[in-house]
Amino acid sequence: VKQATTITDPASVSICEGQPAMLYIAATGDGAVTYKWAQNGTDVAGATTDTLQFAAITVAQGGKYTATATAGCGPVTSKEAMVNVLTKPVVYGPSEKKISIKEGGLMRFAVATVSDATTKYKWFKDGNAVTNDSSVNQYYTKFDVKIAGDAGKYYCVVSNQCGSTSSDTIEVVVTTGPASVDNGEVAGFSLAN
Repeated sequence: VKQATTITDPASVSICEGQPAMLYIAATGDGAVTYKWAQNGTDVAGATTDTLQFAAITVAQGGKYTATATAGCGPVTSKEAMVNVLTKPVVYGPSEKKISIKEGGLMRFAVATVSDATTKYKWFKDGNAVTNDSSVNQYYTKFDVKIAGDAGKYYCVVSNQCGSTSSDTIEVVVTTGPASVDNGEVAGFSLAN
């Protein structure tokens, strides 16, 4: 009597882009066991062992994986294992490059990103932190703006479990005259007549 081919399914993983990753199955059967792996239904070239390794995983390598083990009684395919490749934040904004704010006025600008529970925002002025890490401060707001303390270059560092990314820099000029904006926008909103 031949022994039926049996396998232990690979486990799903979530891993940051650029990190090593591995999927593994255990298989037994009658005679020698051969293996092949598939990603989203397409065979992975050269993947013919019980272990599928990624030296530095890419977003393109994310997806659903199965392994097929073949022995004397034929092939058996595993259940799908999901490989979820996470990335460091992609940050958009602030949309303005330079704004002029009248002393005593309000300063507010924002960044946008795809976020998750680990996303944190930290705002800087001239390289010095002006906020603490927070999951809720993608906006920077300052009331009663002063010439001496608030003019400068601002940016936000957005981080998650995979790394951090700095936003574009916005230059703030504080004046005693009327407020203005370089590029026709104020805090991400277009000005129209």
